[in-house]
Amino acid sequence: MDRRISKKSMKDRLFEVRKNGLLKVSKVESMCAHGKVLGMDTFSWIAPQVDKLATVILSFPFKVLWIGSHDHIKLCLENYPELVTNIETIIIYDQDVPRLNSEILKRINNYVCVEGTDAAFELAKSLKIKKGAFLFTINKDVAQEEKLKFEQFISLFN
Repeated sequence: MDRRISKKSMKDRLFEVRKNGLLKVSKVESMCAHGKVLGMDTFSWIAPQVDKLATVILSFPFKVLWIGSHDHIKLCLENYPELVTNIETIIIYDQDVPRLNSEILKRINNYVCVEGTDAAFELAKSLKIKKGAFLFTINKDVAQEEKLKFEQFISLFN
């Protein structure tokens, strides 16, 4: 009888661990809405897949202020150059020089490279876009630290 109980409780524990893991992944690796920040609809996304990210940016009915890593931005724009029509400003937080295709760069209204997310957030304060979206994408390897910084930043405006 003890074996049944321990097997059942082990199954229950395994089920609970899996359930919690799936909830954590779904919260971390999906786009999160944060309401209005600086007058813009605000979103964060950890390690977005390029196809999904491009679809979301193209689906926005307004221009986007995008803060992201050079690799995400480069990969997305080189595979989906039509995205530039939906982007108002790009802030690259982890590269001192944009290494993007020059034809793509010519079509982007505003872009800048800064050192770190703190500098990117400080710059974003002055870049309010009426009827715009504020998108922050994060690499998985620095996700927890950068997501925390982002949440502290947006809490200043709530």
